[in-house]
Amino acid sequence: MEEAIWDSQWRLVVRKTVLRHSLTREGPNIRKRGEKSTGIVPHSTLFPFSLRPARYSAESLMSSVDHALGPQFRFFGVSKRFGANLALSNLSLEIERGEWLYVTGPSGAGKSTFLKLFYLGEKTTSGEILAFGANMNRLSQKDIPFHRRRFGIIFQDFKLIANRSVMENVALVLEARGEAVAMAEKRAKNMLRHAGMEKRMHAMPQTLSGGEQQRVAVARAIAGQPEVILADEPTGSLDPRSADIIINLLSAYHQRGATVVVATHDRELMAKKPARVIQLDEGRLVASGAGGAV
Repeated sequence: MEEAIWDSQWRLVVRKTVLRHSLTREGPNIRKRGEKSTGIVPHSTLFPFSLRPARYSAESLMSSVDHALGPQFRFFGVSKRFGANLALSNLSLEIERGEWLYVTGPSGAGKSTFLKLFYLGEKTTSGEILAFGANMNRLSQKDIPFHRRRFGIIFQDFKLIANRSVMENVALVLEARGEAVAMAEKRAKNMLRHAGMEKRMHAMPQTLSGGEQQRVAVARAIAGQPEVILADEPTGSLDPRSADIIINLLSAYHQRGATVVVATHDRELMAKKPARVIQLDEGRLVASGAGGAV
């Protein structure tokens, strides 16, 4: 458990440091002999790596810690079996923070299973995954909910709650993270406004078109400001206009620094938004390259 223990202890130090000290854009203010302390500590003495200017919240410091540990995700010889069926076989790859990555391949290639490994929707049969600097095989049960909060997930079949309104579907994610109901609803309305769904926020999911349901699913996924978006065929059953809206929403969130992993068959999507592509076939990684190289 060395990696997980080290990571959790370092995170505790970061949180305590943020509470104890103020960090300003103006830089260090070091006390000279005889002067009163300003309570400001130079960030260069606290952290041996650079921080993004103007973002010294606990969250940004935590992200800087993760970044210092290397790629956001590392897969080492990962395989997944369901009984006698080998869904994924000996996958080894790295995904950088802030990357946009496509996962493609024929039906049954293992794309959905691959996405589930990120948030422990499925566990590996063999091999290891390092996520945010920690070995996922060594996460305790109490750590798993906190790990999953770092992800926003867009399912192929939307998975909206049928007996809840559009706004409630989005707000429930925020309430589950501990936000007060009033604040959760306020933020949900704001997210739906960005998704162009403000006029349907009180509608029930079954009254929406497929494109509208997917917009709600995207709003729900990004409402909690996750570090990583996982999207399983987000444009698979949509008309071109609805698909463009979905990709624009994801692109806007990606530009804010999020990592986006998209499982897709949609070649048109990959042409519109060029990025690295990995190809799976019968659970094996058979190709990896930029844009149209795969």
